[in-house]
Amino acid sequence: MSERASARPSHTLAKAVAGRLGFGTGAPLPAGADRSPEQIVDMLGRMKFPLADLDETIHPDLDWLFNSEAFRRLRTEHRSRQAAYLVEFRTFVDAARQIEMPVIALKACDAFPYESSNLDLLVPPDRMEDAAHILDRQGFLRLTHYVEPHKTLHKKFNRGREVAIFHLHQEVSWDGAIFLDRGALWKHRRHLAVVPGAAQLHPAHVAALTIAHAVYENARVGPADLRRVLRAMELEREAATMIREMAIRHGWTPGLRSGISSLAALEMVLCGTDRIAHSLHAPRVPSVQPGRSLVIRLGRMRCLLMLALKILASPETRWCARFKLLGAFLRAKARVALGMPRHRSLLVAFSGVDGAGKSMYARQVVEFLVACDIEARLLWARGGSTTVMLGVKSLLRRASRHPGSLRPREEGVALTSRWQRFLWPWVVMAELLMTYMVRLTFPLLRGRVVLLDRHVLDATVDLAERLGTRDPRNLFSWRILQRLAPHPQIHLLFDVPPEIAMQRKESGMDRAQMERRHALYRALAPSGALMIDTTRDPDLVAEEVGMRVLEAALEGLT
Repeated sequence: MSERASARPSHTLAKAVAGRLGFGTGAPLPAGADRSPEQIVDMLGRMKFPLADLDETIHPDLDWLFNSEAFRRLRTEHRSRQAAYLVEFRTFVDAARQIEMPVIALKACDAFPYESSNLDLLVPPDRMEDAAHILDRQGFLRLTHYVEPHKTLHKKFNRGREVAIFHLHQEVSWDGAIFLDRGALWKHRRHLAVVPGAAQLHPAHVAALTIAHAVYENARVGPADLRRVLRAMELEREAATMIREMAIRHGWTPGLRSGISSLAALEMVLCGTDRIAHSLHAPRVPSVQPGRSLVIRLGRMRCLLMLALKILASPETRWCARFKLLGAFLRAKARVALGMPRHRSLLVAFSGVDGAGKSMYARQVVEFLVACDIEARLLWARGGSTTVMLGVKSLLRRASRHPGSLRPREEGVALTSRWQRFLWPWVVMAELLMTYMVRLTFPLLRGRVVLLDRHVLDATVDLAERLGTRDPRNLFSWRILQRLAPHPQIHLLFDVPPEIAMQRKESGMDRAQMERRHALYRALAPSGALMIDTTRDPDLVAEEVGMRVLEAALEGLT
């Protein structure tokens, strides 16, 4: 049987399982289906299906899934992340109560609202700075390169690992377009029992927010959206009327129709019922099938066009303000389409002896920056060891009558031939300048943060070893390299005692060679290089370096 054909039973089974888990109902399990828990768990994970609060006692026919190791592992991850978010949310609410600041958890519907990757909170417009200061004290970072009207983005990390993401809203809006009445949201808010002092939206407002967010922000409808809307309708019989009134009042009825139709189609696939179509009066239920992630995609360009039309149709905004908002929206989307981030371009050089950990820290810092929505790239460039140079040397060895003179040499072994000692600095200079021109120029021009594993300092130390000299910087070829090579805004020198470096990494050098290289790094380091002691806790070192680079990338942004 082909791989595609063998995947069909699990795909069909995943739809039935998702319907049962999310809604207490669902299509019957396919007869004779290949029940692969690993495939089902993989699909539940990719669709971000919430498993933390799942009551398995009401699903005895799914014990084959609940008892699988893959399912238990995924649910443990969900519960651990939910617990971390709950701690941060309660801490925030406690601090807000002390300054009499009300807080609404936007996506809550009689339960803690964390379900995917972030928590959305609504606070009064005049308390946004107070809320931001609370998050600052909790250790959250405000990512100032995230620019969208009416909201700010805050992330918390612990030892370089992401803990929580909070969005602070003063309006229910996307790209500046307001979808719900702020006054009505606060007037009809309800207590959130799971967190004393916090509030949740009226169920009809939850359903309206969910539909608008799915269409105008995500451009897709998934099981989590369907479950929240169905739960809201159970809690409020008049939800349909209230939703339509809000959509008409704020000019997003086209998106409402699209969202209702897609939700109705998804409900029919997962549950085999028509509650959405009946209660919300779906104009048409399309016969579409969700993809392997069990979501219905609405088309990104189509949803962006609807959002642009929504901005122009916003009755709560004056016409001049609408065109200004539309211009900002188009500029923001153009930057995204062209791959132009808002943060500064930055070149960060990582230098140090082998075993200092520069490559490990460079990878960790890139992961941290990406988690902070920074466009970061990692580049490794060692003179004489790039892919092009290794290929050239291999071809020369094959073509040469004396290939021994071109054989690979261990680190720290000096060149003995006069012609090699003369040509080697020029070859490395040309190789590095070509590498920098080809691989650095374009990312930096596009606003990327580039982390360069090895820079001119490392090449200088290598050259000193090859030539058996203390300082090769006065060579004419090397003066050209130092003049033309891009200068990093941050140059980090990772320092570690030679004996520890030798324990960490086998480099083929003896103690005397390692001590000599260690001394060369200290002697030849440029005046602006920052010394980083890597004998400390590696996670703390990575966090310190990551924060330094992040602050430099966001410097001057508000």
